[in-house]
Amino acid sequence: MPIILDDKKTLTYYEGLLPKSREYVRQYGLEGKKILLFVGRLVALKNLRRVFDAFEKSYCNATFVVVGDGPERVSLETRASTINKEIIFTGRFDGDDLYAWYNLASCLILASYQEAFGAVTNEALLAGCRVIVSERAGSSCLVNDKNGELIDPMNEEKMAAAIDRQLSVANVSNLNSPRCDLMPISFEERISNLVDKIKDKVQ
Repeated sequence: MPIILDDKKTLTYYEGLLPKSREYVRQYGLEGKKILLFVGRLVALKNLRRVFDAFEKSYCNATFVVVGDGPERVSLETRASTINKEIIFTGRFDGDDLYAWYNLASCLILASYQEAFGAVTNEALLAGCRVIVSERAGSSCLVNDKNGELIDPMNEEKMAAAIDRQLSVANVSNLNSPRCDLMPISFEERISNLVDKIKDKVQ
């Protein structure tokens, strides 16, 4: 049973965060820009050094927004300063301040070496955000060819190509209304399937 949020409640929640998302656009100068988003701890396991290498090699015209903090931040900021593309470190956000980022992201990337699940995948898909997810992440089960793609986290060339492909089909969010969610199955369907399996075991 994947760790997923109730899609109906979450969509209503995201809609209420649209004003905050628009505030971020003004604050960070993101008007009209496609955004590649990372959300999480800045630790080696998240593989951001290789993601930066892939972003540098990609042909995409996008801004990379890194939401989070951790022991790798200083070294990652140093690496980012050598890349001739816009990379913004926002620091850590929680609650509404965090979830508002999903509304305006074009694509989320989760390229961890290892990830038990990766709730950010579900959170992004519910906001209508495409995803690029490590094949080693548990949340890879939520990804299909309609909402994103899976990547080998060790292969930066293929990662760069994935970034280009996903951003080429992603749109800049207009933030006037919530986007349609991109989850392959609803929360109710997951629960129903789980109940059916439990009933089968009991019988």
